[in-house]
Amino acid sequence: MKKFWPRSIFRIFLISYLIILILPAVLAGYLYYEAYSNAQDKYIESGQGRIAKATTAFESYLGQLDSMSVKLVYDTDLKQIVKMTQPEPGESTVIEVVEFSNRVRTMLNSEQNSSYALILKNNEFIFSNTSTNYGLDFFYGKMRVYEDLTVDEVIETTFSAKRRGFMPIQYVTSFGERMRALTYNYSVGSDGVVQYLIPVSYIEDVFDHVLVEEVCELQIYSASGYLGALGTGIPEGIVYDQEQFSSLSGYIESEDSEMVALYAKTSSGLIFVYHMPKSVAFADAYQLGRTSFIAAMMCILLEIALGCFFAWKYSTPLKNMLNSVSSVTGSSSTPRDEYRALENGVQELIENHQQVLKDREERQKRSIINQILNGWLRNEENVRQSAEEAGIPLGTGPYCIILCRAEEDVMRQKVSGLQGSKMRWVYDMEDGTYAMLAEVGKTQELEGWLCSEPVLPTGVGKVYSSLQDLVFSYQQAQHVLDSSLVFYEEMPQENREAYYPDDLEERLMQSTKHGELESIEEIFRILIKENAQKRTLSRMMIRILQADLASTYMKVRKDIVFDPEWTDPEELFVKDIPLETMLQAYAQEFSQLGRNVHQAQKDKKEEVREGLIRYLEENYSDQQLCVAQMSEVFGFSESYFSQFFKDATGESFSTCLERIRMEHAKALLLDPEKDVETITQLTGYTNSTSFRRAFKRFTGISPSVWRQENV
Repeated sequence: MKKFWPRSIFRIFLISYLIILILPAVLAGYLYYEAYSNAQDKYIESGQGRIAKATTAFESYLGQLDSMSVKLVYDTDLKQIVKMTQPEPGESTVIEVVEFSNRVRTMLNSEQNSSYALILKNNEFIFSNTSTNYGLDFFYGKMRVYEDLTVDEVIETTFSAKRRGFMPIQYVTSFGERMRALTYNYSVGSDGVVQYLIPVSYIEDVFDHVLVEEVCELQIYSASGYLGALGTGIPEGIVYDQEQFSSLSGYIESEDSEMVALYAKTSSGLIFVYHMPKSVAFADAYQLGRTSFIAAMMCILLEIALGCFFAWKYSTPLKNMLNSVSSVTGSSSTPRDEYRALENGVQELIENHQQVLKDREERQKRSIINQILNGWLRNEENVRQSAEEAGIPLGTGPYCIILCRAEEDVMRQKVSGLQGSKMRWVYDMEDGTYAMLAEVGKTQELEGWLCSEPVLPTGVGKVYSSLQDLVFSYQQAQHVLDSSLVFYEEMPQENREAYYPDDLEERLMQSTKHGELESIEEIFRILIKENAQKRTLSRMMIRILQADLASTYMKVRKDIVFDPEWTDPEELFVKDIPLETMLQAYAQEFSQLGRNVHQAQKDKKEEVREGLIRYLEENYSDQQLCVAQMSEVFGFSESYFSQFFKDATGESFSTCLERIRMEHAKALLLDPEKDVETITQLTGYTNSTSFRRAFKRFTGISPSVWRQENV
């Protein structure tokens, strides 16, 4: 029988006690590590969501400015204005400059809080939202003054951008109003730039839900460098190197400055960086760490006190008991079993920690696969690097995406039946659909597996050699899955895409803007026939067509809104509605817009007609009144005014003027004290012969006969 030694018992108790003693410290460290990791994930997830929403809104706003500015690129009047020199007072070109200024104001005025200026370099014309100026030095020296840049620096920066360009945030005094603003330059040709002042107050409103912390800052960068920052409480001088903006997660952590930052890039070349101190971003983790440390210290102190107490009180009885056990049994199984129990407890803690790490790895894998399927990774190298870091097998290609709808156990049975190594991974999309990456040379290699039991609703995209193109295979698999096919190649080419060509969109926009209701109805008859009758579109294609029509609707609405309180109908943006119902709803809304335009044109024409008639009524007695005089008053050429007058009134100028004069002549003839000579002068004729001839032509009788018959 093996001899039992009391010293071994005490050694086991001592080791066990030390393990229990350090366990609170290990647990506190583990809790802090988990809290810090969770706080970092939460900070990245919530911050990225807020900053992405804000940058999307700001990019949409820049897109509106671009859509207004791009109209000037092909504007024929702009090409004529560029060739002009500064007109002298009284020159006919003044009218052309004024008309062009009004057109520019109509094209570039935005509902948002920004001011614009169309600046021409060679002849130094400046068309702003408040006035028309001449001379770049005068404009930037008096009308729009930059506090941090000289006039020469402003001019050089303004015309240096090939298409888009930004100037740093600074204080600008524009037409007497001092503001802190970001300057946005949009080139409309080699000689012209549209320059917008975007107030910092507007940017702060857009990013209001981002700047939620008291100590945070939003920095803005362009391709040329740092543009400025919003927010307070951050030490000045912290500027990031643009090489740091290459992380796939959009997250930067600086150990030197104890700062963390999130960033988002836009298609316009801007980078928005949201950063704050780690102590603020991870405040919950730091608080939990301090609490865990205090709790661990208290546990350690309590365990030391209890150890000392038990050592003092029970050391002798325990020694006597162990001696008795040793002498009677000679066995050490009991203390060793207790030690194993403690060892098992520690092992369970380690296994729990490993499970947490495994769950995190699984989340990372799902995130990378989701980015691959949605095409969010920039190139092939990024896809492979991200997949390798997450432990996702890819192989060498070529590849295709397979989508299946099935229960989990059925899907597991189906995948187990695929022989070889063709299936690289299976991704649960959490909606009853599974996405799989298959490494095959052609989709026909999968026919046997697809036809094997159990047969599932399946969609197979085309085969691609590039991992970055898997987004297309994924979209194609969605199309065929929605259309009850299997292979993308089976879908007829003419039935895969929605019918909405660019020329039809342009025709729809022009017909709506000109109030041509019959043309609008014809266009939607074509859309319904081509998309609902000739094609079988997937739900995704219907949503794409709906989004395209919504975009056209918003473009037209932006140009012809009559009532500022008029809101967009919500039913036009409802998802998953029948195709024909959606097209009919858009047909009604476009027709309503056309009717509004037609009515507005009718009202405008009536207003113009009344103005012309009123002018003739007030000046009919002027013997010099003629087309030349009125065309000069209304700012038109003679030839254009004649046609304009006839279109507005339905009569030629001479006919209308003669009618008005004759109506007044009849009233004057009723007064027996006024002779024909006096009436001739009062009605604007130079001699009585002309008056009599005109009166007889108008009434069929002479003035004297008309007086005899009516007095």
